[in-house]
Amino acid sequence: MTATVPTTVHHLRPDELGTLTAGVSPPCLSLYLPTHRITSEAAQDRTRLRTLVTKARSALEEVGLRGAELDEMLRPATELLDDPLFWQRQEDGLALLLSVDRSHRFQLPYRVPELVIVGERFHVHPLVELLEDHRALLITLSQQRVRLFEFGRWSIREVEVPGLPDGIEDTIPDRDRQTPLQVRHAAAGSSDAGFFHGHGGAKDAAEDRRRRYLLEVDRVLQPVLKRRNDPVVLAGVRNLAAEFRAVSTCRSVIGELPGNPDTAHADRLRSAAWEVVSPWFAKERREALERFEHLSGTRRAETDPEVLADAAMEGRIDVLFVRSAVEVRDADPSTLSMIDDAVVHTLRHGGAVYVLSEVERTGHPDGGAILRY
Repeated sequence: MTATVPTTVHHLRPDELGTLTAGVSPPCLSLYLPTHRITSEAAQDRTRLRTLVTKARSALEEVGLRGAELDEMLRPATELLDDPLFWQRQEDGLALLLSVDRSHRFQLPYRVPELVIVGERFHVHPLVELLEDHRALLITLSQQRVRLFEFGRWSIREVEVPGLPDGIEDTIPDRDRQTPLQVRHAAAGSSDAGFFHGHGGAKDAAEDRRRRYLLEVDRVLQPVLKRRNDPVVLAGVRNLAAEFRAVSTCRSVIGELPGNPDTAHADRLRSAAWEVVSPWFAKERREALERFEHLSGTRRAETDPEVLADAAMEGRIDVLFVRSAVEVRDADPSTLSMIDDAVVHTLRHGGAVYVLSEVERTGHPDGGAILRY
């Protein structure tokens, strides 16, 4: 077996999800476990994994796997049972996808059902929510610091940008540092005592420095923003943010987070920024739902799981709507298999897959699809 690829994953592209199901030698074990971030609850998670591994061993023995080959296939799971450090670093879900020649371990930022499935390929329906963790950019701006982050629904990471100014002081020319503004004191009793002497006074000089700083920030960031072409959120105090938008050539800013970003934790920034961009990302989803409702009752809209699985294999599904894996965890194995078939083949043929909320599914409890023909 190849080495396990452990990762904390917050986003998957459709083609990446497809590679999990392509060219795998059966039997394939898909093991999912909801986990807890609180360390005190890790012991029960480990106990539940032990139970699932026992169930998996029995299921694999039923399909003919035995002895050393079976032990080797289960090794990435059994090794976790004696790894206390692993259980101290959990997210909300664990996925183990194991075969005789491949293994993957994903720590997931959302709850998954407790499942053990043995089949011809990996069961990937619980991973579909990762497809909708769209990417966006966050600029945090203050006079002391500027940073660029990539973020999504569950994750955030800082993007290194060479040449980005290290605060406003980084853009002050040497000549300005060497020639500070002078204050000329008038005679006692004069009405203009203590006024500034220089080019436009202290206010104009401060404005010039801020403008120079913001222009340099824009100049350095612009190539990155154009290359990424992602929506941008700007975080900063209102006056500075307004000045930046006035001089910036960036037209991708879709919202702002007012306040000093230097004192905010990155995950708190991510949460607030996601609230700004999520309606923007939901546009395509809303439009697809409207199309589905418009086509309801015609041959272009389908809700029967068995028909959907067949249509997906034929490449006829344009948009597929499914329930979350947690909601269908108690469904019979044949239904789970049909849902998974529909997901896998829809993505394989270039269709879109959306996990619908209970509100969005009104009238269509098992989801549905828009057919191409």
